Amino acid sequence: MNSDRQPFAVVLAVDDSYALPAAVTIRSLVENLASGTAVEFVVLDLGISAAGADRLRAAAAPHPLAVEHFDTTRLADLPVSTEGHSRQFSTVIFGYLYLPVLLADRYERLLYLDADILVVADVSPLLRLDLAGRPVAGVPDWGVPTISDAQGVSDWAELGLAPDTRYLNSGLLVIDVDRWLAADLTRSALAYAGRHSQLDLPDQQTLNAVLHGDFVTLGREWNFIVWPPLLDTFSGPVPRIWHFAGRFKPWTRGSRSHHHQLLYQAYAELVGWRPMWLTAGRSRLAVPKQNERVA
Repeated sequence: MNSDRQPFAVVLAVDDSYALPAAVTIRSLVENLASGTAVEFVVLDLGISAAGADRLRAAAAPHPLAVEHFDTTRLADLPVSTEGHSRQFSTVIFGYLYLPVLLADRYERLLYLDADILVVADVSPLLRLDLAGRPVAGVPDWGVPTISDAQGVSDWAELGLAPDTRYLNSGLLVIDVDRWLAADLTRSALAYAGRHSQLDLPDQQTLNAVLHGDFVTLGREWNFIVWPPLLDTFSGPVPRIWHFAGRFKPWTRGSRSHHHQLLYQAYAELVGWRPMWLTAGRSRLAVPKQNERVA
């Protein structure tokens, strides 16, 4: 392994349909990063246009951002949807599983973020987090708490796992690259996916099937799902990262929370994007100052 590796990078994996949301995610992280913290970004190119790549680099400024091309034909045979399920996926959702392998010679740790995330506080604590010898840290899924859940890992018993094995939401991952490689998680995950065509949430179920609950648990504030029942009942620490998981996104009319849609708009405008549904007369929120409480 290269002894000159950098300690960490923030990484995403998107195609051109998510280049704009990814730019918002990146800019929101930069806006809330602690003063004096240097960070490098890497975006795995799963089909990004030149204009999209330029927008991503601009969003990361003054921090460097590298766009790494990836041959998406390597994902062609993986499952994307199943008969009887309304949600449709693209095989690019599996792309992030390659990041630890592709970047192993350059970084010791990766902070992976989905492109439907909005960062509203400093993420520096995650970059320094003690992973206690485990390959990954993340937040247990709110809707799927264990692998034996209906949307968990269907063959958990055949895998020899306990029904109460924790189930991770893969929207935010702190990855120890060496531990990930030692556990052979990329190869194992892709092999599992290749054997299963019946997957509700293909990449997330695949990762959980091979991770076996071996992750450091982060507080829900680090990956807080924007979902009305959770918003109405949660009483823990103020969320640091909002995750717009599911089909309803803040850049579409069907967003689950008007307040969070307006907050998202404030950050989107920092990268020169106003989603088409927004009207000139709609009230707006200012981007909160660093560490300001956002609820």
